[in-house]
Amino acid sequence: MVDSASLFELRYIWSRYAEFPNLAPERHEKLQNEFEAISARISAEARSGVIPHLSQSAAGMWRDAVKPVSDQFGHYWVHGTTATTNKEIKKTTKLNPAFCYSAHEETFNVDHITFPVGYHFASAFTPLAFDPAGPTTNSAMTKAKQQFKAGCVAFQASRKADSIIFRYFTGDPIIQVACSPPAPSSFDIIECSTLPIRVGLFNLLLAGQPLLKKNPASQSVLYTEMLLHREFSIQIFWKRLWSSVPAIGLLLGLAPRSYLSLFSSTSNAHMHTTVNEFPLFTERIPWVNPTSGDKFANSESNTSPIFFDADDLARLLFDVYHEMIDYDTISRTRTLRLSPSELQTTSDPHFTRETFAMFVAHVKGRTRLVDNTWSKMMDSLDALVAYHGDQNSLLNHFYDLKHQMRLHGVVPLEETICVVLTVPSASLDPLRKRCPLEPTPRLVCEYGVDYEPLDLTHSSIHAVWGKCVPIDGSDEKYAIEEDPEGFRGKSDLVVSFWTDTEMLIPPGMRVWLRIRDTPHATVNFMDILGPKLKLFESALIDRNHVLVLRERPMGFSQTQKADRYVLSSPISSPGDECHVQAEFKDPKDTIHSIVARVNIDSEADKTQLSEAKKAGAIPIGPCSLELTFGTSKRVLRFPYPISRTNIRVNIKKSANRIDVTAPISKPIETGGYPFSPFPIAQRPTFSPWNIHHVHVDRMPKVDIKQREKIKGWLINHTALQMSDRERLIQRSTDASNRRASEALVNFKESMANMVLDYVGVGASSDGRHSTFVLIEPTYGIHTIVMVAGLRLDLAGKSFVLDCAVIPITGEPKLNIKSIEDSGNPLHIRTRPIEVSLWKNL
Repeated sequence: MVDSASLFELRYIWSRYAEFPNLAPERHEKLQNEFEAISARISAEARSGVIPHLSQSAAGMWRDAVKPVSDQFGHYWVHGTTATTNKEIKKTTKLNPAFCYSAHEETFNVDHITFPVGYHFASAFTPLAFDPAGPTTNSAMTKAKQQFKAGCVAFQASRKADSIIFRYFTGDPIIQVACSPPAPSSFDIIECSTLPIRVGLFNLLLAGQPLLKKNPASQSVLYTEMLLHREFSIQIFWKRLWSSVPAIGLLLGLAPRSYLSLFSSTSNAHMHTTVNEFPLFTERIPWVNPTSGDKFANSESNTSPIFFDADDLARLLFDVYHEMIDYDTISRTRTLRLSPSELQTTSDPHFTRETFAMFVAHVKGRTRLVDNTWSKMMDSLDALVAYHGDQNSLLNHFYDLKHQMRLHGVVPLEETICVVLTVPSASLDPLRKRCPLEPTPRLVCEYGVDYEPLDLTHSSIHAVWGKCVPIDGSDEKYAIEEDPEGFRGKSDLVVSFWTDTEMLIPPGMRVWLRIRDTPHATVNFMDILGPKLKLFESALIDRNHVLVLRERPMGFSQTQKADRYVLSSPISSPGDECHVQAEFKDPKDTIHSIVARVNIDSEADKTQLSEAKKAGAIPIGPCSLELTFGTSKRVLRFPYPISRTNIRVNIKKSANRIDVTAPISKPIETGGYPFSPFPIAQRPTFSPWNIHHVHVDRMPKVDIKQREKIKGWLINHTALQMSDRERLIQRSTDASNRRASEALVNFKESMANMVLDYVGVGASSDGRHSTFVLIEPTYGIHTIVMVAGLRLDLAGKSFVLDCAVIPITGEPKLNIKSIEDSGNPLHIRTRPIEVSLWKNL
């Protein structure tokens, strides 16, 4: 999305790029000096030791990569280029303008870890038989350039095949907006990379879910990468999600695919073998529609809303809100007990009350209420906020929350006005003096009177450097003349927020700007700003600093109205109603079960129902059941994976209705996706749902003759593929006694044996085998695996067996004896619960 302001800024920066060769000598010298100062500082730091995280993409070979990659990092910052030969270095004498212009204006302001880490270094340090990207090398930079060139060649091939569309137009966008085919408004893949660190995980999920394609054939997915502290990774993940996975899956519409499947096909195991070097580790998470792996439940026609009881939904929403603002106001005593990761979370909040209002608006479009109205649900939510008002300054933020609910269409919009506070530039000097601080302090506006103890806080504010001026020819409309110097300039800061007229009626009202309370802000600013961290305060009636307007001033002579949001249409497609039942017990509220309410409409089905003594429901997919009564059958589609046990069917003949209650699936229970670990999407072609796509021919082939170099990686990798729960199962339960929900443990054990034996590093190997015969003791041979090579999965930081998997069913048509005689295969004993996994795979 663009507007005139963003286009102006883009044009401004591009113009500076174009004019850079003609830059005045004194300005060029200033930039050169800035580069040399940063270069000297960072290269000196690089010489003092290694930087482990630069070598993350080397995966299991990172120990071999960490020293040479750190050396190349130092070289990069000394010379300002990835070139390694003297001839190439001598050619690179000019600064790159892309590093000199940004929102910070004209200055060389580059992140201190800038380096080409977006390439896969594993292929530079793993012994290879060949690499499709280019000749083998032990230089990370050379390999990165090979991969870049290979990517360009692949891009050109895609362009020639017309599989990529470029769109250009010159002129008025309103006139040129129509095009064929139209520009996309939804997407198959949304890659967020490490943005959750900067803008918050929940915000990305909330913004990204509506942009994902709803067409089942898309298999749409949103990827995030999170940096987690090792000791508190699970707790911090829940803190950043602000709820449980089932609640977010139902309310928001996305869930972690690896959580649903109990496994991931990508790996970060090498980070868990080096605790000292990697106190933090990166977790790549694919987020999907929870039903997208069930061919019965995930269909274009299955867009029915989810039904909640009003009080249950209010409680679930309040739980999200309470978790969201848990760190808003914390005592010094509690601050001292926080872990480093929790302290980082409290000091770098990624939410305002508008965040929660947007979430509630999103939920409103996905849900319906049972025998109640939306206003009743909002009354219950308000009551919960009021009841817990003394906690985390809930009452201080109450009106900010109510205003944002109105602005986003959650409740009817009432009379709303915009308060504009102009903060003198000098009042922001405390921020300028400590501007290098990370994280950057957040700002909030407050207003109140001396004779009332409660000050009202607004965290959903809009701030621009510049001045507020009246628009010519308008009636009480103002705009902002923005200062391009921004934070580094001398202009005032224009801050605005929405509120109700009646809130400003009390005489003596004052408005102020302050720094948002966080442990980090308190430590750094209380000594100069006082306990309330106030930057500037003004009387409401001071026209030199405060304006009360109908519309918010914006840049380029524009204003913003309060009712600017276009609300999406709620889901209203017909279908069986799914009622979510919540269970509220301390310490954590949770969603317990889902009731599919089936209304019988046809006369034939009504007759069958009246004659039926009972009805049955059989699981046919992770999120679907087949309901039978008499001779009638119907597929029930649930909005979240369900358990295979404790399913209840209740016939209500007088109402011509059947209620089917199914508990939601939990990771340690039978049902959901563990019941079918490798779903295959059959639209339009067969495709794995929870295993990422690979192109084997484009993968580097490992030279297994140099097995000693990769032995450590392989052993650690295959051992660490087990989760904590799976390792406990390995130690406590014999392979022959494991349940169906534990079959994945057996499957992983067989896979590990196969990989290690093929390479020749297995403990029981008498030599390498390339053919493996999988045997079940009772029924005999069920699968043959013939391996042609071991390849690097660079994106997954893992290995791939280049092999043929041959299922043996019924009377085998293959001459198995001849295969056994000629290939000297290794027989691997499997258990009955494991056989179905191999067949599905």
